[in-house]
Amino acid sequence: MANYRLTPAAKRDLDDIWNYTEERWGRSQAPVYIGLLRSAIERCCDRHYPARPIDHIKPGYFRANAGSHAIIYRWDGDMLVVVRVLHGRRDFKQHLE
Repeated sequence: MANYRLTPAAKRDLDDIWNYTEERWGRSQAPVYIGLLRSAIERCCDRHYPARPIDHIKPGYFRANAGSHAIIYRWDGDMLVVVRVLHGRRDFKQHLE
């Protein structure tokens, strides 16, 4: 399995998602949802998780859906780099420039 790293922006995204989930759905739901997102990231490392290239937005980047969010990532050799974790309704182009 390949390794992955989170960019500072992706770390902030996960922190924000945790806080929002905790406020909206309760303290017990936040670790469950973040766990779902982290599991999806780990599956992306194996290149077996369904993902789509988003070259029309940012060449070399991919989008994998998990829950209500999209994991935006790229490859740096064998390292998966999670660039952002954005809500599926967000304007990805705006957040990737």
